[in-house]
Parts: sequence; structure tokens; C-alpha cells
Amino acid sequence: MKSKSRISVMALLAFGVWAACWASDIYVTPNGEMTEKQKEMLSALNSDKAEVRAKAAEKLGVQCCKQAVDHLVQMMKTDDVASVRIIAANALWKIGEARAVAAIKEQAKVDKNKTVRTTLTAIADRFEKGEKAG
Repeated sequence: MKSKSRISVMALLAFGVWAACWASDIYVTPNGEMTEKQKEMLSALNSDKAEVRAKAAEKLGVQCCKQAVDHLVQMMKTDDVASVRIIAANALWKIGEARAVAAIKEQAKVDKNKTVRTTLTAIADRFEKGEKAG
């Protein structure tokens, strides 16, 4: 029984450390200026590696970084990797910038990948209904 308690405590501590590290990535300045980490993530949207681009887009969305909207719209339209295009659209939804809805709807009509088209249509619908990303 003691070993299960120790494992639970260790798991809880590990989760706490992870949460603290994650929280340090989502700090946004009160005056709306981009943090250095956000600037780095914006730059990472141009990485050669899809997973780096995806992670940067996701974090910018979680942080509601409005300065990233144009970059994310471009990524959603042009990225070679379908899943990255979806992540960019999801980040736009999280940011909640109304001007992004039209771009998502447009891309939902023309994307070469059926899964992307379907997902973007669903994101646009939720966006228009006023649903907030979780």
C-alpha cells in the first residue's frame, strides 16, 4: 500500500512540475505586447519541421496571441502538412479573432484534403455559434 501512495505522490509532483513549465509558456504581457517566447514561437511557424510549426501554432492559440493571426491564416492555407493546417485553424479559433472566420470558411471549401475541409467546416461553425475553444 505504501508503494502505491508513493507512486501517487510522485505522479502528482511530476504533474505539478509539468503544469508549472507549461504555465510559463502561456504568460502574456498585460499591455498586449508580445513576449520573447511568443516572438520565438512566431518565428518557429516557419520551421522546416512540421512538429515544431504545429507546437508553435498551438501555443500561440492557447495564449490568444492576436499578433499571430495573419501568420496562422497563411499557415492554414499553405502548409504542406494537413494536420498542421488543422492545428493552425484551431489556434485561430482559440484566439477568437472574428476576421479569421472568413478565412477558415474559405479554406474549408478549397483545401485539397477532405479531412481538413471537414474539420475546418466544423471549426468555422463553432466559431460562428460563439463557442469558445477549451
